[in-house]
Amino acid sequence: LVVNIDNGFGAGFAASLINRL
Repeated sequence: LVVNIDNGFGAGFAASLINRL
């Protein structure tokens, strides 16, 4: 996403993507 998001949401989103790999 281009818009800067909360660290909490960003970290959770990144972790979710990594967990799917």
